[in-house]
Amino acid sequence: MWRKLLVQTLLLTAFSFPTASFANAKFDTNSTTPNFLVIYFHSYGGDYLEAFEKPSKSDSIAKAFMKDIPGVAVMTVDRDPAASLNGSDGYRVVTQLILQSYDKYPSLKHIILSGTSLGAYESVVYPFYAPANILEKIHGIISVEPTDDVAELYWKTGSPRVRELLNVAFHGSPKQEPDYYRTHSVKTIWSHMPDRPQTKVCIVSAKRDKVVPPMQQKRLATTLREKKMNVRLVEIDRTHSVADAVTYGDALHFVTGR
Repeated sequence: MWRKLLVQTLLLTAFSFPTASFANAKFDTNSTTPNFLVIYFHSYGGDYLEAFEKPSKSDSIAKAFMKDIPGVAVMTVDRDPAASLNGSDGYRVVTQLILQSYDKYPSLKHIILSGTSLGAYESVVYPFYAPANILEKIHGIISVEPTDDVAELYWKTGSPRVRELLNVAFHGSPKQEPDYYRTHSVKTIWSHMPDRPQTKVCIVSAKRDKVVPPMQQKRLATTLREKKMNVRLVEIDRTHSVADAVTYGDALHFVTGR
């Protein structure tokens, strides 16, 4: 009930705003009748082109998504970093873009949420903000180097930039705003969500990550398994960064079963 009331409030707020500008968004597909809509949330410091230019333009995340699986569309959009964490914008633009994509391509059936670092957190929490007609279409999640506990991240990250972003997003430190941080931990958010046995999740953890503690990804896997999701945890020997494109491609194969 708590989630339902919040989502209804966010939707009413969304429709009271003028139509959003989607200049900083991109959509591409390998089919005239795509079935899978892959939404990519960019990392902190990245932008809507990240999926199409990283790790390189010739070997990008988007190309890996569309390489071997027919009927794939990739959608990206610029996101405000603070709103990505505190949800103050209700992810309205993301929701509106999804609805526009479904209007343009009636063949779309399934949604795959994906992202890296800050975007990885968004990929895991967006289902909480999604209206029912979108939530029911979420088929899989690809989360690369996510945090599951923003309060713990504040104290343990090796990145001053990340700590400052958390300070801005939550109006202070976890000591100053403990409830604000607690309500935005993944475990708290998913405690308000129903079990999702039909959802597959691939979590990618960088063993030498100094920005987000790798143990957070292992704990996230446990949290999502408790919600009956089919979770695969992949550990890679690297530091915190956009992973090799093949990592995203392999993850899409897993979550789609294709």
